[in-house]
Amino acid sequence: MTARLHVVGVRHHSPACARLVDWTIRREKPRFVLIEGPSDMNERLDELLLEHQLPMALFTYRRGPEGSSGTWSPFCDYSPEWIALRAAREVGATALFVDLPAWHAAFDGEENRYSDRHVRDSERLHELCAELGFEDTDALWDHLFEQPSDDIDALASRLAEYFAMLRGDEPGGPRDDPREDFMARFVAWAMAESGVGGGGEGTGGEGRDRSGGRESGEGRESGEGRESGDGRERGEGGEGREGAGGEGCESGDGREGAGGEGCESGDGREGAGGEGCESGDGREGAGGEGCESGDGREGAGGEGRESGDGRERREGGVVLVCGGYHKPAIERAWSRVPAERPMVAPPEGVRVGSYLVPFSFRRLDSFAGYASGMPSPAFYQTVWREGHARAGEAMMFEAIRHLRERKQRVSPADAIAAATLARGLAALRGHRAPARVDVLDGLAGALVKDALEAPLPWTRRGVLLPRTDPLLVEIVAAFSGQKVGALAPGTPQPPLVRDAFEELARASIVPTRDVQRLRVQLAGASSEPPKGALQSAVLHRLRVLGIPGFTFVRGPSLARTRTDLSEEWTVARRLETDPALIEAALYGATLEGAAIAKLEEQSRGAAGVMELAAVLVDAALARLEAFTRRGLLDMARVVAAEPSFAELGGALAKLLALRRGDFVLGARGMADLDGVLEACFERGLWLFEGIQGASAPLDDAHVGAVRALRDTLRRGRGELALDPARAYGVCERRARDPEAPPALRGAALGFLWSVRGDDDIGEDDEASALAILRSAARPAAMGDFLGGLFALAREQVVRARRLVHAIDAALEGLSREDFLIALPALRQAFAYFPPRERLSIAEAIARRDGGKADPMALLGANIDVAAVQRAATLERAASELAARFGLNDVHDARDVRDTGDTGDMRDTRDGDPA
Repeated sequence: MTARLHVVGVRHHSPACARLVDWTIRREKPRFVLIEGPSDMNERLDELLLEHQLPMALFTYRRGPEGSSGTWSPFCDYSPEWIALRAAREVGATALFVDLPAWHAAFDGEENRYSDRHVRDSERLHELCAELGFEDTDALWDHLFEQPSDDIDALASRLAEYFAMLRGDEPGGPRDDPREDFMARFVAWAMAESGVGGGGEGTGGEGRDRSGGRESGEGRESGEGRESGDGRERGEGGEGREGAGGEGCESGDGREGAGGEGCESGDGREGAGGEGCESGDGREGAGGEGCESGDGREGAGGEGRESGDGRERREGGVVLVCGGYHKPAIERAWSRVPAERPMVAPPEGVRVGSYLVPFSFRRLDSFAGYASGMPSPAFYQTVWREGHARAGEAMMFEAIRHLRERKQRVSPADAIAAATLARGLAALRGHRAPARVDVLDGLAGALVKDALEAPLPWTRRGVLLPRTDPLLVEIVAAFSGQKVGALAPGTPQPPLVRDAFEELARASIVPTRDVQRLRVQLAGASSEPPKGALQSAVLHRLRVLGIPGFTFVRGPSLARTRTDLSEEWTVARRLETDPALIEAALYGATLEGAAIAKLEEQSRGAAGVMELAAVLVDAALARLEAFTRRGLLDMARVVAAEPSFAELGGALAKLLALRRGDFVLGARGMADLDGVLEACFERGLWLFEGIQGASAPLDDAHVGAVRALRDTLRRGRGELALDPARAYGVCERRARDPEAPPALRGAALGFLWSVRGDDDIGEDDEASALAILRSAARPAAMGDFLGGLFALAREQVVRARRLVHAIDAALEGLSREDFLIALPALRQAFAYFPPRERLSIAEAIARRDGGKADPMALLGANIDVAAVQRAATLERAASELAARFGLNDVHDARDVRDTGDTGDMRDTRDGDPA
């Protein structure tokens, strides 16, 4: 039997490729099965082959001074790599992963080892799709390969041609070249171990000589055959060793090309595939007849007879299972590299690790954004389990069942129509069994009754587009499947998993599969810290790490009308909880250490002071005191150079809310925070005074920054080293400046009125406010000015009758055309007032008119209900049309009404704490 190399090029997560891999390994019974996978796991392959429930993934992390990263190598029942591992064990072959470890620089920025970016980006394949009438490469693949076939050799031949077209003469580049070189060296080592000195054969392909040239079975030699100085014959650009199937001419040192006649060499070595003549030292070429050697060794691929020292060498060659894109390059390269087993070590100062994690079909599906393999994993799982003939019908009725569970009406007639249409499309497209796209098109054609506003999801790669029909979304979900893997008992896990659950137990929190609602009391009547403080810290650390199952519902409320020093959480040990903890192990071995490392990473990547403030708030809530103090010191330095008024205002609001929660920080942390607030206040006043733009529209972030300055002065008076006189001077200048944005002029006036008490506002202040109001009473500026004013001094305006009358008079003085110009901004401005305060304003206006008008009538309008409905329908249609073409206003209109108090530690507008 001739020892040889079989390179099986695959597409990751393809049932057809998995079938070819299984057939090849069982037919060849090789000595080695080499698999594209992380070579640093070779000592732990037994762990990989425990009785796991797939899908699962090998998660590898790297953490060093430059940051952290994680890479997944997923496996499902029909992954060719998984099938190779199982088949190798069953035939007694040695299975080895032969790719670079995932922590290597070649995987920088790569989340999934088995990425199919080459397929997505291949111009050749997209041209082929266009030529053959396929809308994407997945449909093309299904048409070519995922169909019933008993001719495995024909499948191998078509795959070889497909991957040759995919690769062409394209170089590997900085990402693929190191990987292909590493895998080629592994192949060379395995071939040498099998007694083969050169030449390989791809499954369904041809042998290759050591110089990379193709050599046919007739023994044509590549190169010009010039003899070298040491007697070895060199092909053009090579070493002159002859390719598989060559004539086997003897070289100066007796080495012969694989497949030669077996002439004996000077030192007795013979080429692979020779006649098996005994050499001077008893060694025989791979594939020989198995004659016993002087020291009892026999060439790999021999008959396996016992040697002189009782050892027996396995017969057989080498099977390599790798991505089809890499196949041509490895076949060319392996015979030109040293036949030594390659090794690679992690860089100095870098911590790496690999652990198995349960995976899910949802994460595996390309419709969810996964960069590798095939879409619709549930469909291909059914193909693998039940065969092509039954898979289409089974998945069609699974999709119908899923739709009915979602309360979508699918009648028996609809189901029959979908099945009939799918079978008809399959026949029309030349498919022996309905392919995935046939079934999906059949379902869409029979069930979708309305016009589509987005293309069918399976006509393109990537996540679902906005406006995708909800029925199609559910069909895609059914084809994706709900399967979640599970690891075998005893599978090693990183220390973080155990530490996290021990910390939860110490805090008397026992998460189960059922969702529990947990109320955490942060302060009590006694001087002892309550149990809730520990519970809050543990839960916030899990939230920082993004662990599913621990959801922050609300924070403590410190509003004047409602004080509640507790948090609310929902807690559950979901299927995703443990995998997420394993993946979070890249940050550290303990819950506290991992949370600190994650926050440090976020701090380094913060784009401005507002993001940095959010990190500090998270650190404080998680009771990471040392990190919080360090961060506050860094924050004080960063604030001095912050160029954005909006960013600084957002940071100030978050930190001010944190200051009110002094039970979180403690006395020492409060001292550090006060210094940061003072620096933010001074920097904010300086930035506030520099903003210009007489026609600039209302900017909620700028108005919010003025509010943050006002709140800091109001709450820090007597406690913080602030300069009220400077703040008043800045606001007076801003309010009177005709070149300032109207909204900021109004906000500056609101600052002055809301900081001073009602008793401190005299007639001169009202007269000054009226003068400022009249100077801003232009149609294009009036609404924005009032919006800024009401945002900061809503309550004060309601009580200032003269100011209300002046606003009413200014509006009455507008012509109809000017009023329509001002109306949109005016509506936005008056939205700050709740109904009761609107009534107060209406009563003030009615009293000014001698009480003749009914205040309630001023708040209503005699409008035809049908006209309002028509207007709402027209507005909704216009919004949907704008959204369809990307013209909708995505600005999040926030409730910026001034309650006179910041209130909750949790910022309920965006759902994030503080």
